[in-house]
This record gives sequence, C-alpha cells and structure tokens, in this order.
Amino acid sequence: MPTTSGPIMGTPGYMPPEVFSGRGASEAADLWAWEMVVLFAARGKDVIEAGDPVSVIGRVMEFEPDVCGLPEPLDALVAAALARDPRSARPPGRCCCGCWGAAARRRSAAATTCSNAALRRRVP
Repeated sequence: MPTTSGPIMGTPGYMPPEVFSGRGASEAADLWAWEMVVLFAARGKDVIEAGDPVSVIGRVMEFEPDVCGLPEPLDALVAAALARDPRSARPPGRCCCGCWGAAARRRSAAATTCSNAALRRRVP
C-alpha cells in the first residue's frame, strides 16, 4: 500500500479513523497502526486493501476487525485496539505493552516446558 503525502501523510490503510475525521493523531493512533501490522503479520496481507486513497479511507471508516484465528489474549487485545472511537474503547498503549509482555512470557515458558519434555523423551 503506497504512502501518501500532502495534507494527509502516511499509509491510509494503517491510519485510524480519527485522523480522517479531523481529530488528529495521538497515542491511540499509534496503537491502531501497530495492531494493523499485527493483523498483517497474522494474515500475510494488508487487512484493508490498497486502492485510491478515497476508497481506502472509506474502508478505514467502516472497518470492523476480524480477529478469528488469533490466539488469546491477542484476539481481544487487537479487537479493542482497533475500535473506531479511541476515546471510548481503545486501551492505553501501556496496557497493551503489558499484555504483549505477559503473553510473550507465557509462550516462552510453554516453549521451554515443551522443549524440556522433548529432550527427556530422547534420552535413552
């Protein structure tokens, strides 16, 4: 998806609705963009298809995140971070970072446990 320049600078499909409605960018806008990157990584393609900027902006304004297939707690975190109204639904960035860190620690501990169990099975 191309990055635009002019009155609106950025990659439209990764910009939050409030930027297009004139409220400007905030920490909540950064969180929106980050979660769009998370969905891109999970799906392997842009969640909001590229096109002419006006069409893309229309898709952003009507966007409803599909978090099916994302593991817990990532699914709820992504859905909350991609709420259209940053004031009422998006969690603070610090909260998301804490959740990401906790999830990473749980996955790391689970991977270590699985690795140790696999090693024990291989030992004669």
